[in-house]
Amino acid sequence: GDVRVALKPWLNDLLQGATSPKFELARRVQCNGLGLNGTILTHLVENPTLVNLRELDVGQANNATQTFYKKLRTSRHLPSLDTLTLRTMSVKHAGALCGEHTLDTLRWVTLGYPGDGYTTSELDAIYSRLFEATWWTQIEGLNLQLSRMRSGIVSGIDAYGALSSAAGNLPSLRHLVLGDAGGVEKLFDSPLLTQLDRLSFHTCRHPAGIELLRHLDEHSGHSIQVIDLSRSAFHSYALDRYAHHGKRAYIECLLDLKNLDVYDEIVLPGGERDEIEGALESRAKDAGVVLTPSPMRR
Repeated sequence: GDVRVALKPWLNDLLQGATSPKFELARRVQCNGLGLNGTILTHLVENPTLVNLRELDVGQANNATQTFYKKLRTSRHLPSLDTLTLRTMSVKHAGALCGEHTLDTLRWVTLGYPGDGYTTSELDAIYSRLFEATWWTQIEGLNLQLSRMRSGIVSGIDAYGALSSAAGNLPSLRHLVLGDAGGVEKLFDSPLLTQLDRLSFHTCRHPAGIELLRHLDEHSGHSIQVIDLSRSAFHSYALDRYAHHGKRAYIECLLDLKNLDVYDEIVLPGGERDEIEGALESRAKDAGVVLTPSPMRR
């Protein structure tokens, strides 16, 4: 395995507050689904031997506390952290991530759904408060890893709405990954579309992605140069038929675009090649657009 990824038994030692030169080898720590409490999580971000840690997934189903999020924001022991995944949180947690920070190397953030049982107004408050954090000004990539599963549709609407409203606090954002949730239409009139370089679609099942592509075609003042569909068609025995339908819908949409030539590159969906890709290749060649095969494999 990759010794740079902190897994058991290393993770057990880390979470108990142990220090060791071997932890300097760790590049990624994932705490998802471990049911950790705030004290244990705080041990992690205060560990002085994680000097080379680049990726931290705080995780879902953990009992994170305000103290932990404040320690995460102000820790001087994570000088290499550039990728952060945040999941379960409350308004108070989001507030603890606001204020003076030491997250100077952070460049990429993934946001999962904040949890079940929240009202629409509570979700809006969570995302609005979170996007007020000053470290967002340096973030270059954001993955809204929101799914229609659980609270996905509702939290997606509020996340996209808050993101659009907070565009002025994200001047460095260049790559946005859209999740499988409702609310993408909140971006239609957002100034974010005039600063993004790359737009990725992490879903094949929601028509909002198609609607956004059509909106961009009708409003060519956007700055997007790369459309990445490589994750828009995922595969399993249960979902193959949906993946195939989603892939075909995206490619048919691209074929219908009037202004395909505004893009420099399109990364194709995964899955088996079929005849419709041949038609897109011909259209892309005429428009001067580079088609890149999906890095995803079955």
